[in-house]
Amino acid sequence: MSDLKLEYEDRYKWRVHHALPKGGPLRTDDLQKYKSCRTSGDGTVQVPFVYWIYIGNIKRLQRAASDESDPDKFVKATEAFARKEVGKLRKNITHIWIRMHVHASANTRNATTNQKTGDAEDADPHITVFLGNEEDHANLHGHFYVKWPKRLDTDKTEPSLDELCKRLVKTIPYQLMDVRDRKRSPSAMNSTTWEARNPELWVYDPTGAIAKKVEAQRIRDLTTWRRKEDAKKQDDQQDDQPDDQPDDQPDEQPDDW
Repeated sequence: MSDLKLEYEDRYKWRVHHALPKGGPLRTDDLQKYKSCRTSGDGTVQVPFVYWIYIGNIKRLQRAASDESDPDKFVKATEAFARKEVGKLRKNITHIWIRMHVHASANTRNATTNQKTGDAEDADPHITVFLGNEEDHANLHGHFYVKWPKRLDTDKTEPSLDELCKRLVKTIPYQLMDVRDRKRSPSAMNSTTWEARNPELWVYDPTGAIAKKVEAQRIRDLTTWRRKEDAKKQDDQQDDQPDDQPDDQPDEQPDDW
């Protein structure tokens, strides 16, 4: 069963060698938020549009740059990092939506349905994005994990992970974390099947349509698997049953006895 579980998780995961999935329209609440936020870029593959979904993210980064000559210094650094890493994917992505700037927590997801559980836990530092190649339509969503600078000792219990992340925001330009350095894995993907990836991207499925199809297929396959297991058990039980006739028959008495 563990193999089946991993198989269904993989249907949501996206890797660089995969084609760009169909995706779907951005959720209405996200559309309303990003249209009133900052936008930069020209919508080309070379300089994709970068949208910010939450104004609060911009304000936090501006507060972090209060001592800088450019109040948008860290905002621009985040946009530059996103464009750089998205360009490496070579998938003609022209629209990037930043849902969250560099942070060190993540929503957990159900390992079977890939839906959020409503809980959050510590994670490697990352930015959260939606990616697409047309307006208001995302194909992928997920994380680009950011490398910890050497001068930030992440093994210490003090300061807190959150405080370390606030320091990380100021260490620009951001660099992509080596996948071998991934340590904190949200239980979004069950710990027995979790795979360190960077970027960590999934098929964008806002309506849950893909989830429903995958779940229906999972149930069909699970039913088939159980039937095979039951048939195998019945065969094994029959093999263990003794024959109707004993193997050793008594010798016949000689005619002249």
